[in-house]
Amino acid sequence: FASIDRLSGGLGEWEDACEMRDPGGKVCRIRGGCYINDLSKAERTACDCEFLGRIMDRHTIAGFRCCLD
Repeated sequence: FASIDRLSGGLGEWEDACEMRDPGGKVCRIRGGCYINDLSKAERTACDCEFLGRIMDRHTIAGFRCCLD
């Protein structure tokens, strides 16, 4: 798998970029792919989609990327 790079997926990824909001509590940035049904295939696989999500909510369009240095 060493030669695999630049994969495009439909899920956004949680980032360690969080802030407190009142009301609503702590929100963190989710960015990357945007698997939302009303978007075109090109828009869903683009990497420029981003939004904020509350950390205690479950999001079916966001996940974690696990990396090893």
